[in-house]
This record gives sequence, C-alpha cells and structure tokens, in this order.
Amino acid sequence: MVSFIPNISALWSLLRNNSLIQNSFYLILSSGLTSALGLIFWIFAARFFTSNDVGIGSASISIMMFLSILSLFGLNFSVIRFLPKTEEKERMINTFLTLIIFSSIIFTILGIVAIINWVPDFDFLEENPAYIILFVCFTIIWSIKSIYASTFISARLSRFVLWQEVIFGILKIVFLPILIIWGGFGIFGAWGIGAAISILCSFFLLNKVISDYKPRIRLDIPTIRRSIRFSFWNNAATILGSTPKMLLPTIIVILVSPETAAYFYMAWTITGVLNTTSLQISNSLFAEGIHENEKIRKNIIHAIYLTNAIIIPAVLILLIFSEFILGLFGENYSSNSIPLLRLLALACIPHAMNLMYFSIQRIKGEMKIVTFCYALLATSMIGPSIPLLIGMGIEGVGIAWLASNLLVLGTILFLNRHTICPFVCQMIKWYPVRLR
Repeated sequence: MVSFIPNISALWSLLRNNSLIQNSFYLILSSGLTSALGLIFWIFAARFFTSNDVGIGSASISIMMFLSILSLFGLNFSVIRFLPKTEEKERMINTFLTLIIFSSIIFTILGIVAIINWVPDFDFLEENPAYIILFVCFTIIWSIKSIYASTFISARLSRFVLWQEVIFGILKIVFLPILIIWGGFGIFGAWGIGAAISILCSFFLLNKVISDYKPRIRLDIPTIRRSIRFSFWNNAATILGSTPKMLLPTIIVILVSPETAAYFYMAWTITGVLNTTSLQISNSLFAEGIHENEKIRKNIIHAIYLTNAIIIPAVLILLIFSEFILGLFGENYSSNSIPLLRLLALACIPHAMNLMYFSIQRIKGEMKIVTFCYALLATSMIGPSIPLLIGMGIEGVGIAWLASNLLVLGTILFLNRHTICPFVCQMIKWYPVRLR
C-alpha cells in the first residue's frame, strides 16, 4: 500500500547519517530561529515605531543588503566552491575579506550619494554625517557576515551558522528599544549592531575551519585569478536575483509612501522565512555536490523531499491564517497586506523549484544559465511591478512576483524538456512513498 506519511525512522536515520540532511537541518533551524527572531523584531518595530519609521528602516536595511551583495562579487559562493579543496585556506579567506572591505566602502559611498539625491525621505543621512559612517560600517559588517557563513557551510559545519544567526537575532531585538530615539534609522542601527557582535563571536569559531586563523590584509593574485570566473557569474546571478527584493521597498517609498513600504515589507518578511528555507537547502545541496559529486542524484532527491515537505504545508498555513499572522504586527498591517501575503505565499512554491535547479547548475559550473534565469526573473518582476504598483497598490507587486517565478520555472522546463522529466516528477511530489 502506498503511504504518503513520511517514515519517521527513515528521517531520523538520514538526519544522523546523511551530511546533506544534517547541514540542511542546521541551516533550516538557523533560518527558522532567525526568521522567528526577525518576526519578533519587526513586531516590536511595528508596535513601537510609526509606520513611516518602519518604512524607512526596512528600506535602509534592504539598500544595505543590496550594496553588500554588490561588494561581495560572488565570493561567498567561491568560498563554498574552492575552500574545501585548497591548502591555503587562510590566504583565500583573508584575500576575499580584503577585497570585500574595500569594495564595500566604495559601493556604499556611491550608494549613499544616489540615495541622498533620489530619495527625499532619506535626507537625514545628509543632515548627520554619523549616519553615513554607520551605513558604511554596517555594509562592511554584513559582507563579512556572509563570508563567515559561507566558510562554515563549505566545511559542513552549518551549526556554526546557527549560532551566528541566533546571536544576531537576539541582539538586534535587544538594541531596538535602546535606539528608538533615532527613529527609522534606529531600526537599521539595531540590525547593524546585532550583526557586528555576531561576527565577532563567529570569528572565534573560524579556528574550527582554519587552524590558528589570523586576519590580515592580503591580496593573493593567484587566488583571485582562480575564482574570478566562477565569482563573476555567481555575482551577476546574485545581483539580478536580489534586485527585486532589495530595491522594491525603496521603489515603494519613492513612488507611494514609507507607510506603504512598511505594509509591503511585513508580508515580504513573513514569506521570506519560506524562501530562505528553500535557499538554505539549495546551498546545502551545492556544498554537498562539491564534496561528494558522485552522490549528487541521491542528494537531489533528498533535497527535493525536504523542500516540499516543509514548503507546501507552510504555504497552506499562510493562506489560511494570513489575517491572524499579520494581525500580530498591528491592525493596519492586517487590513493592508492580506492579499499581498497570499500572493507571495503561492510564489514560494515555484521559487523553491527554481532555487533547486540553480544549485544543480552551480555544481555543474553552468553559471550562464543561472544568470540568464535570474535576469529573466528580475526584468519580468521589476518592469511590470511599477505600473501594477501605481494601478493596483502593493497587491500588484505580489502578482508580478508570482508571475515572474512561474515564468522562470516554465523557461527552465522548456529548456530542459528532454532531460528534466524525472527531476520534475520528484519536485511535484509532496511526500515520496519511502526514503531509501
């Protein structure tokens, strides 16, 4: 008899013996705890700060993250790809950190100049130079945090990512009420200070990956040359993939209002829990593919099983309890964001499928197709979302996000129509009959 109830003993056996499941478990647990702490953070922010402040704070965080992605040059993926196979681990990490520190300074200064000139609601940056210095420092810190997390993932020590994220999640909540006098920038400041302390703690964990690690300024040309091609395409793909979610809060601030941006960002944050879970599983699959390429087919099946077993029930919960969940942030958020939340929740399913495919292509080194798909996602999202935002409000942005993910998934199926059928059959199953 066919049973669609997951085999608990089989799951436990995989958790103990399968490194993909172990790392995915820690990454998912990390994402889950981080997301839970993040929701608490935003609930407190929504309760203690005005909607205008929440809009400014969420837009500031999104801009900082986007500038960090620009500064990384895809080196966080190169860490996962190349660190396990190099003897000079300290040289590689220090070279990458040196590059991203200098690039973060340059990109953030350019970004702040653009913000001051194009976003009137951010005039507080021009009025207080201390805010500009903090913005630069927090962008550097977020970039370093990404490199540290990739280092732990590459060594299959994802439990350290868990500790890094838990420390960050707790501390940003602690500093939130302290910085309420800064208004919207106080939300951003609490986020940045929490990240700063978390990477200080993570620094001591690096010795588990690199014995007697010592940070120093270093630019090793052979290391850069070896990773530059892979990093370039990963960076292009990451920038394109991050453009919609990182820039949309700022676009909404400019075209509508900071309050509307706050309503959008809360719904986006809730579904971000599911999207981050899918991303962490796909990152774990990528790391496993580098270590054990011969087991890639089996690892793909396990990753698909894990993704669908989490995402599909979670989407159903969001669809049913969307009003209650948004009500935790306040009545205004519940009344303004329910349709958007449901649209974003539905988009989590095709988005998870796309991320899984991207990880498989990264393992194969086929970054051009990943970049193409991310470019398609960004253009098909940003282009229609602007007129839809003006005409329909934030629900139009949800429609654009769902449609763009379905478009990318359809493109993937068409491009791989002769070889992807077994893959798709596994993807669309909620639960397989049993795990072997």
